[in-house]
Amino acid sequence: MTLQEILIRRMRRDGALSVADFMGTALFHPEQGYYARRAPIGQAGDFTTAPEVHQMFGEMIAAWLVDYWFRSDRPDPFLLVELGPGRGTLMQDILRAAGGVAPSFTRAAEVWFVETSSGLRREQAVAVPAARFTDDLSAVPAGFSLVVANEFFDALPIHQYVKTGRHWRERTVTWDGPSSRFVFALAPHPSPVTVHLPNVADDGDIVEISPAAQAIAADLASRAATDGGTSLIIDYARDPREPCGTLQAVQSHRRVDPLGEPGAADLSARVDFQGLAATARAAGASVHGPRAQGAFLETVGIRERGRRLAAMQPATRDGIESALRRLTRPEGMGSRFQAMSIACPRGPDPAGFA
Repeated sequence: MTLQEILIRRMRRDGALSVADFMGTALFHPEQGYYARRAPIGQAGDFTTAPEVHQMFGEMIAAWLVDYWFRSDRPDPFLLVELGPGRGTLMQDILRAAGGVAPSFTRAAEVWFVETSSGLRREQAVAVPAARFTDDLSAVPAGFSLVVANEFFDALPIHQYVKTGRHWRERTVTWDGPSSRFVFALAPHPSPVTVHLPNVADDGDIVEISPAAQAIAADLASRAATDGGTSLIIDYARDPREPCGTLQAVQSHRRVDPLGEPGAADLSARVDFQGLAATARAAGASVHGPRAQGAFLETVGIRERGRRLAAMQPATRDGIESALRRLTRPEGMGSRFQAMSIACPRGPDPAGFA
């Protein structure tokens, strides 16, 4: 049975699905979902993440982690956790770079990957053979933790609510038989979450909420507040002034219809950093940022690292400059992506956010 048939059967049985249900099924269905069927990352896939752009990105994350670990009195052992590790490239670069400057860091690290895709797990196990796997952050043991989540939160399912007159109604997805395609619709009654949505909004404005993202932010905050440590979240940020929805689909590095072929395209939504920050503070953590990715990387030293690499390998200078532009400039990932840290309030201030 195809994913389209699975979704149509659910809709005929239960009615229209929320955007979150549609998105979650399209991405994470164990047999027919996007992450079960596709090799999504890289030039031959559908999108390219920052670690795949150049090793400098992972080296800067390594420097950030090592600095925080040293200023936290070098706990041994500690948990080094990555949420949604892709192909394992980022953690591979982190361990290589950290091992070169602080071998005690890599010896003390117990690496955990939080990953649901069996296909990606196979690649990650090759890249980082020592990694332990779980599909849920709650299964990672307690203890001082350094957590990295790069382009993870944008794949978590979202609910969308549309302002219609005086009320908010949830946006849904249903099957339109005459046109033989999935289409957006509205729930027939106002949403019970109205009390949590803005009072002032224009007709047609869309608000997005991700309970999954909020739950993970609360878990990260609770871990940091209780056991010490910090997390670094880097992702495609939502503009709070933007009234329209941010759900998008990418296939072969091009935008496509998010309802067009479920399971064949990557679905994502921009991340509500302000909402994550509020949740983390309420759970007892300190929050640093969000700050534009470019400014963050510049502060932790990516420009100097690029100069050193170019001096050591002059033939790669053009490629390094191209990668720096992509990672740090506003027309690349520099301002569209933001960085934020959720940290133990009793610990040091993470670098890069002053």
